[in-house]
Amino acid sequence: MDVFYILFCAIVLFMTVAGIYGNPSAESINQDLWKKGPFEFAQRARFALTYSFVEEKSLALSASMAKFALPDIGYKNGKYVSLFAPGTSFVTAPGYILGNIFGISQFGTYLVIAVFALLNTVLVRLISQKLGASKMAASVASFIFLFATPAFSYAVNLYQHHVSAFLLLSCVYLLVTSQSIPKMILVWFLYGVAVLVDYPNGVLMLPVVIYALLKILKIKAEENNVQARLNLRKMFTFLGLVPPILFLFWFNKSLFNTPYQLTGTVQDVVDIRPDGSPLLYTQTKNFVEQLKESQLAINKSALGFFNTRNLINGLYTHLVSPDRGIIYYTPVILFGLLGFSKLRRRGSGEFSLLTSIIGVNLILYSMWGDPWGGWSFGSRYLIPTYALMTIFIAVALADIKKNTLLLFLLVVITGYCVSVNSLGAVTASGNPPKVEAESLEAKSGQKEKYTFERNWDTLFIRGSESFLYNGYAAKYVGPLAYYLIVTTTLVIVLSSSLLSLAFFEKNEDSIK
Repeated sequence: MDVFYILFCAIVLFMTVAGIYGNPSAESINQDLWKKGPFEFAQRARFALTYSFVEEKSLALSASMAKFALPDIGYKNGKYVSLFAPGTSFVTAPGYILGNIFGISQFGTYLVIAVFALLNTVLVRLISQKLGASKMAASVASFIFLFATPAFSYAVNLYQHHVSAFLLLSCVYLLVTSQSIPKMILVWFLYGVAVLVDYPNGVLMLPVVIYALLKILKIKAEENNVQARLNLRKMFTFLGLVPPILFLFWFNKSLFNTPYQLTGTVQDVVDIRPDGSPLLYTQTKNFVEQLKESQLAINKSALGFFNTRNLINGLYTHLVSPDRGIIYYTPVILFGLLGFSKLRRRGSGEFSLLTSIIGVNLILYSMWGDPWGGWSFGSRYLIPTYALMTIFIAVALADIKKNTLLLFLLVVITGYCVSVNSLGAVTASGNPPKVEAESLEAKSGQKEKYTFERNWDTLFIRGSESFLYNGYAAKYVGPLAYYLIVTTTLVIVLSSSLLSLAFFEKNEDSIK
């Protein structure tokens, strides 16, 4: 079962990772072959840093690479920089180097993210089992996470979300298994690396930090007093933070001559002039008007991207909006709510840890100035929540399998979610939010779709972005047939797994 489980996930991911043959260079990367091909939006800036670091031995970007990576480019001290945290670009560098040898550097880079997605399914499975789910229930839940949520679409492109989820899930696994000193050191190290991958991870993973601190500081409340015991040996586990912090300081110092300047806080570049100089946002005509309206500061701060006034719209966007909402893209994870009470009754801290992370994830990115995640597929910011909610599904499956109606609903809704999310994985993850689609309609006079219906149209207009499809399968089948092969296979495997779970484990229960 274990070998089949890993092999099946790996094959499906390999079938859907986006890419084309070739090694893009600084001279060719701005051609439509690449910019309108596998590289979508935020992926460009991360790939640009990987390319610059490996090929040009530079942390700053050349004018050509900066033009390719727009609009996610900043400028300071005469240097173009990616606005994103550098971690993902460095993590994917080995894939770029290996792929470059075989003439597929872009595909090799993307494949690294698929490996992290595969590791995340393993971690979901391991954590689920640790929290009381059977091996089969844990496997089904991990399948749901990878193939029935937008996590599928971001497993086949160059986004940071699966790397962040891996670091988070690794910390959770370490904390729910044991709290030995080596493991606690590793938790702090992974927390530091998570900040390198995506700066908001520093806030997202605060529940992990608090849970770890409570293992160092034991607090006992009695009738008349509160006792606190400090484990001095575990105090040294903080040393795990030192390597990633030193790396971040080195990176910032190399770019800005100060270790404290973050890439996301420098001035935005709107365009690259023909002579290679930047057109900064502060140099545009409408800057003064927008400054007056929104009271923006010229010098951005790391916390300025979050605002409590965005909370209501952000919650609507992530939960029920047609362009990003859970209700439309992955309603299956709501079955995880059935596992809340069951895990809570155990009386351990795991329930508080998992629900706290889910709560922080949802609130943090609801306060984000762009809750839509730009042009994207579903709510990409909630991938950690999808993972943790499927752990609750694994716990709940022991009860769901006994209720025929609930089990039937789970099978049907899972099939729907697989169909939707495999459509995003096979085509492209760049859909405009509703507000931007309406703006585009007003300018062009043409209908602009903003839900997964857009991906359906893309399937017939542009075909599939899959490397395997473009390189091999396109000779034998059309993009619709390819999508149906992927989707039908996943639906059959997941449906049969859910039904088998109910049948075989019921038989086992009756034997016992």
